Amino acid sequence: MQNRYVGDIGDYVKFGLLRRLIPNRTLGVAWYLHPDEGHNSDGAHIRYLEQSETWRSFDPGLFDALQRVVASGRSLRAIENSGLLEAQFHSDPLIAPKGPAQRSGFRTQWFETVQTRLSACDLVFADPDNGIIDDKPDRRRDHKLSKQIPIGEVRALAKDRTAIIYHHNTRFKGGHDAEVDHWIGEIDLPTLAVRSTAYNCRTFFVVNPDEETARQVQSFCQDWSGAKVHLHGDGHRKQQFRSNPRPTRPISPRTIPMTNTTETGRTLSEELNPGMEAALEARYGHLIPGMAEGVVDFAYGRQYARPGLPLRDRYLATIAALTALGGQTAPQLKVNIAGGLKAGLTQEEIAETIWQMSLYGGFPAAINALNAALEVFDDHGLSPPK
Repeated sequence: MQNRYVGDIGDYVKFGLLRRLIPNRTLGVAWYLHPDEGHNSDGAHIRYLEQSETWRSFDPGLFDALQRVVASGRSLRAIENSGLLEAQFHSDPLIAPKGPAQRSGFRTQWFETVQTRLSACDLVFADPDNGIIDDKPDRRRDHKLSKQIPIGEVRALAKDRTAIIYHHNTRFKGGHDAEVDHWIGEIDLPTLAVRSTAYNCRTFFVVNPDEETARQVQSFCQDWSGAKVHLHGDGHRKQQFRSNPRPTRPISPRTIPMTNTTETGRTLSEELNPGMEAALEARYGHLIPGMAEGVVDFAYGRQYARPGLPLRDRYLATIAALTALGGQTAPQLKVNIAGGLKAGLTQEEIAETIWQMSLYGGFPAAINALNAALEVFDDHGLSPPK
């Protein structure tokens, strides 16, 4: 990565992917920072920021923030300070010593620092200038390694966690499909490859994902297909992803970048109830223009995102109210039960909250609500609590 690349189309895609995966995870970012070069025009692909009607809808908050970063001076420090990513950053420059004999030891020490600084992270992103390279012994003496990540470092970053590795596609014999297949084989771990082909060709290797991460990656590729993003091949269906449950961190409005209430609400609603704003607009927009954005702004940006009460507790209060209102609120109740699960509620807490309302809303209302909850639990593949 170089500072002069900040904000280009590749950043829009990679930060969009990372923002999709961040909730419930602790992200670590190793920039693999290389000094700016001036021998080519790399990093010039920022015209998309002038075409908001085409590009902004994929992640409006991210798009607007990148516009500000590019306008004010492109730097990784600006990205770190923008609030776009809640992460632990490793920003130490990767500048190879002039003497080949010193380069191997320098690289080993540099990477050990990366591992130490990002040891508590369960999702890691590595952003080498060029991408992946093999582990031939002479590589570590080559000054070009400062712009690359050897396979050994890829595997080390992905040990017992998910790692996302940037790779700029090359003139590989057989083409880019063959190149991606080659590196998936060399990594030799379950791997998804997110292909991004706007302006130039790049690949994000998602190494050692668990099943939920794999689902989110596939969903991201579908949602960003209009930005020339797609999932490589069909091999992902044959992968054996990690199934061990990882500790989860409930979604909190404090982990979401704050710009204004509409953008805050939009970000939070997409995490908790993906596609809600688009669905409301499609169904009611012709009758009540602005309704969908108003719901996002008020319900999520001004209510759910308020400080003073944890998000999970706000969901408990909402579930209780909808239960007491009776069976006519079943669709809204299901949506909020699903959101409560994402916010960290357990099945038992949801069921007990519903049953408490039998005292105030009546037994029929509570039983109908329990039936709605069971449907949501089934949809999420949850086993009955023991």
